[in-house]
Amino acid sequence: MDHLLAVCTGNLCRSPLVAGLLCREADRRGAEASVYSAGTAVGIPTSPPVYLAAAADVGVDLSGHRPLPVTAGHLASADLVLGATRAHVRELVVLDGDVWPRTFTVKEFVRRGREHGPRPYRRDLRSWAGTVSIGRTIRDLLGESDEDDIADPFGGSDAGYRRTAAELDTLVTELAAVLWPPGPRRVPG
Repeated sequence: MDHLLAVCTGNLCRSPLVAGLLCREADRRGAEASVYSAGTAVGIPTSPPVYLAAAADVGVDLSGHRPLPVTAGHLASADLVLGATRAHVRELVVLDGDVWPRTFTVKEFVRRGREHGPRPYRRDLRSWAGTVSIGRTIRDLLGESDEDDIADPFGGSDAGYRRTAAELDTLVTELAAVLWPPGPRRVPG
């Protein structure tokens, strides 16, 4: 079973939606996955109603979601950790340096996964993420970048929430295609 962790700041918008979309995609593809989300600075008890509606637009029900802070245990058990931004990845790597080879922004992992090619059939996620990580450096996490960061819609307009939900829907569909490609694939020996 694959263990995936999605992380954003408040665990209100981006990370719970990534987790919900990953669950949807795992179900569609018949993949066995445990997917959860957490935040680096949890403080508000529930997602805003406008984001619940935006999530529903892409087929995810977040009405029962309650934010959780990320813990060392979450990081240790996750085969793949997906941050919403470079800043989240930096924070997670500071919390536990061992997660570096399997911690990416969502956009970075989609890009690198496309370049690397789909995960071979029966290849465990943790080791495959490590191979996708080859060639990265900590310097890759410096600054902010539209190429790697997903904008935080919190406190913004309805349109901003919907844009983020639509962007995540597209990204997670692409992510699932490299994580759980159709049909058996031969593992290179």
